[in-house]
Amino acid sequence: MKRATPNELPLLVETYGCPVDNAAVRSMAEEVMARAGIKPIDPTKLELPQAVPWLFVNVNCLDGGAAFRTDVDFIARQGGDLVRFALNGYAGLGMAGKDGAYILDGIKERVEAAVTDYVKANFDP
Repeated sequence: MKRATPNELPLLVETYGCPVDNAAVRSMAEEVMARAGIKPIDPTKLELPQAVPWLFVNVNCLDGGAAFRTDVDFIARQGGDLVRFALNGYAGLGMAGKDGAYILDGIKERVEAAVTDYVKANFDP
């Protein structure tokens, strides 16, 4: 999980069928990272490949958000595939009753846990 430039981290966000969209999830994740002193980078907007790891936030909702699954992982891109760095990511399931704010709070908890571990791995002695 260590990076040569630990004060910046590529952030990839994907949402499917949710009442919260990529922009809302990305904005929340960027705020969490900023509080930790980490500059988020959008790897989809840069021509040069970014060093690993990337923080990947993936949210899938069923029935428009009545149930949702969040996967937050540190990943690398190998060719066209995304590869997880660990089997134990920051995943969870939830029932939201189509409440976007509740879903966003669930995602935020997992992003905060991942960013905390990233900071420990890169900045703690």
